[in-house]
Amino acid sequence: MRIEMTGPEGVRVPMIRQALKLPRTAVSYRLPPPHLGEHDGESRAAVGIPGAG
Repeated sequence: MRIEMTGPEGVRVPMIRQALKLPRTAVSYRLPPPHLGEHDGESRAAVGIPGAG
């Protein structure tokens, strides 16, 4: 239940495959997971923390 994707830097990133297999729903793995802290500014701004962004 493991797959590998190529990240933005060209590095192979291990990921866990979807656990459920639904017969009528195709699964696509388009994007690798975000880097640690990649969306911190967006998340903090969404909840109103000053100085975020």
